[in-house]
Amino acid sequence: MMRRRSGACGSGARRHRARSLGALALALCLAAPAAAQDPLEALRRMESLETAIQRLTAQVERLEFENRAAQRQADARLQDLEFRVIELEGGDPTEALGAAAGAERGAAPPPPAPQPAPPTPTARTPAPGPAPLGTLRGTVPAPERAAFEAARRDLETLGPAAGRDSFAAFLTEYPESPLAGEAQNLLGAAYAREGRHQEAARSFLIGVRDHGDTPRAAENLLGLASSLTDLGRQAEACSALAEMAARFPDAAPSVKAQAVAEARRAGCS
Repeated sequence: MMRRRSGACGSGARRHRARSLGALALALCLAAPAAAQDPLEALRRMESLETAIQRLTAQVERLEFENRAAQRQADARLQDLEFRVIELEGGDPTEALGAAAGAERGAAPPPPAPQPAPPTPTARTPAPGPAPLGTLRGTVPAPERAAFEAARRDLETLGPAAGRDSFAAFLTEYPESPLAGEAQNLLGAAYAREGRHQEAARSFLIGVRDHGDTPRAAENLLGLASSLTDLGRQAEACSALAEMAARFPDAAPSVKAQAVAEARRAGCS
């Protein structure tokens, strides 16, 4: 009896162990796919990220290409305006292609041929506002800033001839100054006040061409348009205004308002 009982207990224990092992095996079988899914899911996520990065890289490259193309077109339009100004001065526009690289930046325009006294214009060249020196303080040496302020005082108190000479001297002394774009603008304004619209157009053009990333670049294009209108070149003036709108969509509201008035004066469509 004891043996039979012992055998029954042994058989029950074996059945229990078998059931336990079976349950463990089943659990392992069920767990195996889940464990295998983790690295597969990580691989899929990595491939998805790589695809997204490739797509973004392609978009960036396309935008860079479009930006370069737009810059080339803008440069070509500005060069076309420069050709028109050179033609007005009686020069050869083709010489500008080679001369542009070697020309002194900020140099005052050469003396022009004598012109008859101009008629009273129907609208004045836009008067420049105060120079935005607040953003430049600390970056412009004190003597350089003092020379600029002295030239501006000459323009305001002694008249356009004195201001013209002072700003021409400033640009000769400091052609790479952060204030050079502002100086070109005021030099152009001085020429315009004297009725010397060809020289004004040249000065404004230099301000755009050589200092296109300065605060006065939009106003230099506006001044160029005004000078071209005064010279009877309305089509070129309208081109300059269109270029201003394209290059400087965030120009100050006052500058945009002057551009609208100038477009009306030039008869731009």
